[in-house]
Amino acid sequence: MTEQSTPAAAWLSKHWFLPLAGLIVAGDLSAARLGDWQGSQLLEAALLFDLALLLPALYWVCYRHQGKPALLKAIGLACLGIWLCGKAIPAEQQQFLPALTWLRYLGLAGLLALELKLALALYKAVVLKGQSRQEAETQMVGEGMPPWVARLMAFEASLWRKVWMRLRRLGQKRRG
Repeated sequence: MTEQSTPAAAWLSKHWFLPLAGLIVAGDLSAARLGDWQGSQLLEAALLFDLALLLPALYWVCYRHQGKPALLKAIGLACLGIWLCGKAIPAEQQQFLPALTWLRYLGLAGLLALELKLALALYKAVVLKGQSRQEAETQMVGEGMPPWVARLMAFEASLWRKVWMRLRRLGQKRRG
């Protein structure tokens, strides 16, 4: 009987964040739904703390061995927490949230800049340097890009490489 629980226990020791986050989010959303919002800034502050600070910090602690990708995901989780607070807290009761929405946009802009940087690095590697699709995909996954996105982008970059090579051949034929 202990042999069957070993894989579950091993999974839980690696990914303890997921059930804990589920409990925190369920509790917060229940409090938001059932809580008394009349004159209560404490409930808004608690939701903001849990969803925008506590959850990203717990994510970072759980997955810190992944390095930079875990940090970037924690930042994305903080942005998601601020957005979720905006949906869970009634607009007329929002006291702190309007002052913090710029953080969400700042975080999203940073994540977008990172994604653009990774995309440019991928296109340079595949299109200009002639790196194989698999090498580029492995490199992007190592830098924190989700594997399915890296696979799609590497495929697209390889198609652009083929277009680039054909254009170069056409240019050489016209010159020669």
